[in-house]
Amino acid sequence: MSEMGATDQQRILELCVFMAGFCARLAARRITETQIERMEALLRSCDAGPGGRSKALLDIDRVFQSLLCEAADNPYLTSKLASLCDLSPRNWPSLSDPIERDRAIVAHLGRLLEALKHGDELAAESVVREHIVKSQEGISQTI
Repeated sequence: MSEMGATDQQRILELCVFMAGFCARLAARRITETQIERMEALLRSCDAGPGGRSKALLDIDRVFQSLLCEAADNPYLTSKLASLCDLSPRNWPSLSDPIERDRAIVAHLGRLLEALKHGDELAAESVVREHIVKSQEGISQTI
């Protein structure tokens, strides 16, 4: 596979932002109490242990996104979203820990969880889109 240029990266980011936002809207509409409880437990685990916190939070963020896709209950959307996000710089292996802002991750996940609990589709979409854009900004500063 050839290297992606900045224009391609931007196009992929635009699609990821759009599709992830729609995924969040569906999740807010369809989420179950059990899924909310799983997300709450995951978010509580953010407070456990100081060692390797940034790496742990990045892993928690990925699991949370997986739960969000599960709650959206649209395997076609989530499959396409996953394949796009695999091309996104925020998932490139050369950046072993692209998100250094621990508090920002926890804050975004907390806001998303609140939106999902209240069935607030617009707020859920907004938080997810903001999270992706902020993550991308962090990577741009790292590169």
